[in-house]
Amino acid sequence: MQNGRNYDFAVIYQPVVIAIIAILAGMLLPALNSARESARKASCMSNLKQIGLGIKQYANMMKWEGWYPDAKDSVEAFNILINTKKLTDTNMYICPSATENNEKVNGTVQTTVSRTAPLGKKNVSYLYYEYNDSDSPKGLSESSDADSPVAADAETNHTDAGNCLFVDGHVGQFDSEGTTSWTTNIAKYSKLKAKAD
Repeated sequence: MQNGRNYDFAVIYQPVVIAIIAILAGMLLPALNSARESARKASCMSNLKQIGLGIKQYANMMKWEGWYPDAKDSVEAFNILINTKKLTDTNMYICPSATENNEKVNGTVQTTVSRTAPLGKKNVSYLYYEYNDSDSPKGLSESSDADSPVAADAETNHTDAGNCLFVDGHVGQFDSEGTTSWTTNIAKYSKLKAKAD
């Protein structure tokens, strides 16, 4: 009889242990997802920093006299960096959090991003800011305001924040505030810094 009681206890004990493990796993998954997104944001900042270094190398070439790539969009600007051999790794132009180029096939996410040159709209997830006005007809240069944005995440890369590369080479992260998107906060930051200077 004693063997029967131990067996009954074990049968009841197993589902309880499985339920406790399931509850603990359910509590940990959001924290793990948050940590994973934080790692992607850090990798994204690194990508933008590399893009910034490539742009600075391009601008410091003798014939460009400090001017950044004069391009009508991100694809053209980043292809200039590839063609001049300043930043040839096409993975640098894709944010690790970019999801717009992924699609579900039979329940699993299949990456449709081409990770080889030439770049196209489907495999560039950063925006390149081009400034053409009467003060600066060629766009940005090494002598532009240090807090002018050069490149940034597309709005779809991250849900609650985004990264932005500035002329002086630093990369900042901007959070959304209530209903204000982080892209609006980049514009506010640039204007406030310009007024302070």
